[in-house]
Amino acid sequence: MVSYDAKSNYYKVRYEDGDQEEMEDKDIKRFLVENTTTQPIATRYPIGTKIYKNFDGVFYSGEITDYDAETEYSKITYEDGDQEEIENKDIKQYLLPPPQEPPQEPPQEPPQAPPQAPLSRSEASKHDGKERKFRVLKRTKKAINAGIDKNRFLRNPCCVAGGKQNPPEDYANTGRGAPINSYYHLIQRLSDRNYAMRGLCIDGDGLSYTSFTKTDMLYPVVVFLPETNLNDHSKNPTILDACHLDMIHPTTGACLLTETNLLQAVSPETECIFLNGFQNGGPSRRDKQKVDPNVVVKMINACKDNLKCFALTECIVSNEILGALASCKKLMGLTFYTTQACSGSSPGSTQADDKGLAAIIKACTDLRWLYVVDCDFFRDASWKAISNNDSPTTACPNLEVLWVTSHKSTRSRHHVCYGDHDAIRRTLSDRASTLKVCMINCDTELKSRHIIGGAKGTDRLGGDAGSLDD
Repeated sequence: MVSYDAKSNYYKVRYEDGDQEEMEDKDIKRFLVENTTTQPIATRYPIGTKIYKNFDGVFYSGEITDYDAETEYSKITYEDGDQEEIENKDIKQYLLPPPQEPPQEPPQEPPQAPPQAPLSRSEASKHDGKERKFRVLKRTKKAINAGIDKNRFLRNPCCVAGGKQNPPEDYANTGRGAPINSYYHLIQRLSDRNYAMRGLCIDGDGLSYTSFTKTDMLYPVVVFLPETNLNDHSKNPTILDACHLDMIHPTTGACLLTETNLLQAVSPETECIFLNGFQNGGPSRRDKQKVDPNVVVKMINACKDNLKCFALTECIVSNEILGALASCKKLMGLTFYTTQACSGSSPGSTQADDKGLAAIIKACTDLRWLYVVDCDFFRDASWKAISNNDSPTTACPNLEVLWVTSHKSTRSRHHVCYGDHDAIRRTLSDRASTLKVCMINCDTELKSRHIIGGAKGTDRLGGDAGSLDD
């Protein structure tokens, strides 16, 4: 059996001599024979088979509505309309109905969502004997909802003074009742991204992530799935984590970070700085208090001999910040996300440019994670630094994650990648053995516009035809 048509209830059968025929579902059992090979064939569950799966302590019933014989995955449609694909060998564990009586007390914390089938074959490597997996996981919104820990920030107060704890439901824009649309989930996603970076760089973890779509957003929302998170590191004195729900007012959006408290929190032993300046005004978008970039420079300089991971989200970024980071010789992970240009309002600060980022790429030889999204300073100089054709040594030879969204538009094309496209292709192809995740100017399906090994005419470094207003 190689395929099944759910509408007609017919299987397509291919024989050993290559002949094919279609056979009705009710007749197929008469011809089933016991498998005598050493590798057992997974049981094929018929269309309509009922399953029961636990999401966040609640059982949902569903049924098999389609089956792909080539991948051996069954499509499950749940009672509320959600769908997911489950590998056929895993179906058995969901066949039994749930217990009749619910537990006396609900669990205090939601369980982690069970792993779902990967979209593509995962790539495994080893670090100091530890198996590392780099993979994209396919999860339904229901499964993502089940993994949301809304009380994570309440259990783990921010290490920077001046914050205030509030019930997560008090935050504006918590969104239409579903946790997946809430403001606290947004901050959890940013936090998990930071700890995914730390895990890869310091602990030698791999990288797993999933995504979901929102009707009010053009691009899919990325959900990183780190092996450890704030729950595991809230007492870690080497982490200054100011990407935290405590640091924003729930209704006005006021940023509660101050120069005094930030500088008191950093020390020469600090290895990670995670900073969210809430520059967009937080959940209400009314209060756009600025985190002075000069303060960030002071923080970096205070721990430059030990700083390994740095994440700047919704903050003003200056060339002075980039210059300070270039002096951090142990830097392994770097994240810039939706940063704003320095407008000159901060004395002593100048606008960040491509040359400043290129200096980091050249100077920080152990860089392993480079994530620059919705920022305007990853351009020609940065790509040239990564290619490093003018130097006998390769810049950041251990780079494993390169995730970049930086593009320009012309009259006839949009999402055109900055830089010499042929040089970029050569550079990324040369790094094929070390780059585990390469996402360049992702499209609306979260697919990179360049795949390693791609070429002119087969990738989209040249952008897409038309304008963004078409």
